[in-house]
Amino acid sequence: MKTKAMGVVNLCVPCSAQCRYCLLDSCHKTTGVSYERGKSLAKRMDAEIRQTHSDIRFFYYIGYCMDTPHLPDYVRFCREMGYASGTFLQMNGFRFREEKEYKELFQSLCALGEKSVDFTFYGNREYHDAFAGRNGDYDQLLFMLHAAIQAGITAQISAPLLQSNLHMADRLVKIWEQHQPSSLRFFLPHDKGRGKNLSQERLTKSDFENLSEKVKVHFSKMPHLTEAEWLAKGQFDDYTERTLTLNLRPEEIERWESMTASEILIYLERLDDQYLTQMPSARRLSSLYGNPLNDQLFRLRDLLLRWQQMYIRDNPSVYDMHDEAHHFSVHV
Repeated sequence: MKTKAMGVVNLCVPCSAQCRYCLLDSCHKTTGVSYERGKSLAKRMDAEIRQTHSDIRFFYYIGYCMDTPHLPDYVRFCREMGYASGTFLQMNGFRFREEKEYKELFQSLCALGEKSVDFTFYGNREYHDAFAGRNGDYDQLLFMLHAAIQAGITAQISAPLLQSNLHMADRLVKIWEQHQPSSLRFFLPHDKGRGKNLSQERLTKSDFENLSEKVKVHFSKMPHLTEAEWLAKGQFDDYTERTLTLNLRPEEIERWESMTASEILIYLERLDDQYLTQMPSARRLSSLYGNPLNDQLFRLRDLLLRWQQMYIRDNPSVYDMHDEAHHFSVHV
């Protein structure tokens, strides 16, 4: 298995929302280390990886959200190092602020060279606020969207499509397009974090076929088939590449600071190798857990993730390398 990328995530910023769909199981508090300590480790590891493993791309990002006084420094650092957050930020989960503060925030981000931001909406105002776990979240995102556009930053809207918000999709397109985002994208959520609780709300093929064309045109262009169709197709190739991520925790930080980047890379590769040894092949998983009657839609990667989670449920000793609250990997 070739490692094509390695990175560090520091969940050092609390998120003020508590969304039903959260890949990271955010809980209104931080689980990472101090911002400066995480940045220092990432900078040192990046330099070492560039020198010793030039074929591996290094990356770094913070979470659970971007609502931190360190945001200007973070954007500058990411631009300097060539990380994604230097040009793109996801902006949900901020504390409530006055409109003036939003304008100042996005004007400063634009001055720093930030090019694009994304806002995730879940439905109409009532549905969205209930989904986000706090009243006023919908209106705050609209204020932020307008402030970003006025500052000259490209602002896009993303929205998960579920059984429970499907009936409002046409109306949402009409409403959101009036706010003139640069783009509007519907997607199907992953079964990660609290997203596992939404598995029964995943769209079926008939749900999608009954959508209007004005909704379909905004749907994610990634290939989606039903579980039954993926099984009939039977093309479950083995993974050949992986991306590894070190999730910083206070109880482990001294360990990582005492190790070289190469030593940390070896640790993560061994952890993932053990996972791959314990986890059956995709074809074997399909025979164990595939449901040929299921007409829910999946990207292939998400369907494989569901089967892997079923296997881990039945074999709890397997360390879950897809749990983004810990060290994790992405296989392609």
